[in-house]
Amino acid sequence: MRCRGWTTAGQEDHEMIDAKQDRRLLKVPEAARDYLGLSERKVWSLISSGELPAVRIGRAVRVDARDIDALIERLKDRARDGEGGGIIDGGA
Repeated sequence: MRCRGWTTAGQEDHEMIDAKQDRRLLKVPEAARDYLGLSERKVWSLISSGELPAVRIGRAVRVDARDIDALIERLKDRARDGEGGGIIDGGA
């Protein structure tokens, strides 16, 4: 992250989040924590089941942010179609 003079902690955190969102490939822990709000174990489970594609570069494993977006859309579609595994309606 570039330093642009004095910043507050909140501004600095916001700049770091913006930089992460600009990246296309995410580390599995980042995808879990920052993008999906899931445990890292759950993201690895989605990868091993084939629901979430992953890219291996040498020993590194990365998840494409566009694939995460596609997964979210598939889950929304399943919920709309009544197949389960999608979004939970919080309304009564």
